[in-house]
Amino acid sequence: YNKKQLPDSAIADYTRAIAVKPDYSGAYTNRGNINFTKDRFDQAIEDYNQALKYDPSDAKTYLNRSFAWFRRGNLKEALNDAETAKSMNIDVNPNYLLDLKNRLAASK
Repeated sequence: YNKKQLPDSAIADYTRAIAVKPDYSGAYTNRGNINFTKDRFDQAIEDYNQALKYDPSDAKTYLNRSFAWFRRGNLKEALNDAETAKSMNIDVNPNYLLDLKNRLAASK
């Protein structure tokens, strides 16, 4: 879908997959990623929430949700998810964590 630039078709297919297997966390994550690239951050966060409901050990989904929170301006949630991902041994750019901490401190 990415090569053919058909994100809406991919979303439709992931939605069908979820209808067949509602606990398919990967479909939620992938649909969330597409929503993120289309700047639909609220929908992306909803999808990431569902994915984590079914697979709370998916560190990449925590990091993806962190990016979505950041783009929405929810710095506290972004930092919490980034730190959760890091605690699960995923490589989180230390500059991203520092930037979040600095922005959060400046907003207080």
